Amino acid sequence: MGQHIEFVCRPFRGARPTEAQWLEFIARLSAVHRQEGFDLLVLDTLATLLPGYAESSAPKLIDCLLPLQDLAQGGAAVWVLHHPAKGKRADGQGARGSGALAGFADIIMEMACVRRARSLDRRRRISAYSRYAETPRQLIIEWSADGAEYFIPKIEKAKPVEKPWPEVDDILASASEKLDQRSILERWPADRSRPNRSTLWRWLQRAVARGHIRSSGTGQRGDNFLYWLPNREPLLFPGPGASQEDKQAWKDRWTAESRRLFEQMAAPRISASERGLADPAPSEDASRSKLTEPDAPSEDAANG
Repeated sequence: MGQHIEFVCRPFRGARPTEAQWLEFIARLSAVHRQEGFDLLVLDTLATLLPGYAESSAPKLIDCLLPLQDLAQGGAAVWVLHHPAKGKRADGQGARGSGALAGFADIIMEMACVRRARSLDRRRRISAYSRYAETPRQLIIEWSADGAEYFIPKIEKAKPVEKPWPEVDDILASASEKLDQRSILERWPADRSRPNRSTLWRWLQRAVARGHIRSSGTGQRGDNFLYWLPNREPLLFPGPGASQEDKQAWKDRWTAESRRLFEQMAAPRISASERGLADPAPSEDASRSKLTEPDAPSEDAANG
């Protein structure tokens, strides 16, 4: 490993230390740091080094951990390894014993199997909960086949999906206003399976985080979350509180867009006529329906 690493193996033999012995041990480490300097202190494992009952007593645990802050403030990183609790625990609360340990740390890292523990998959997932924005949220590492080291496997990034949920895209693409969850569900195609509100809300939150759609509102009573497609924003109703100029400008934009779509739909018919090609005889159903240019929606329609 090199001359830059030093081990202190089992500093307390035969029994757990008293609180005084623990504090003296940390004081010696602090003195070594001031005299020789080191970048990283690893305590492995915390349970074997702490005084008795400190692990499960929040006040006593804090008293034992506070001296470590002096080392951290002096420039050394302190990495404390601890056992996980039995059973399923909430994210960021996997450590055994008092929850004061999680509240004391600046960065919490929890390691778990990517698959079930009995699987032959050697990959592990490290989840981080940090006070610092630059800390990666997750990292996948893999244990080498010979058990000598961990490495970061190469993971090919999946191409972004343009329409993760086509129904939502189609609904928002045809809307004349920003829509809340209820409005989206009310417009859901009758021939498609409609999700429940919780599933839709989770998907919308992920889509907003990716920048696929935009959102406004707080989600509180009277201020629902509203959703829209970024490229459709100029065509959305500006709201009942907008000025008459803004409302008229919105109507003009809507009329221009409707005319553009109308001309796009009619283009094949015009092209055929210009080339001198005879149009096929319309069917009886087609003769009863004519392509008409849509008008701009009224303010009442935009308001729901």
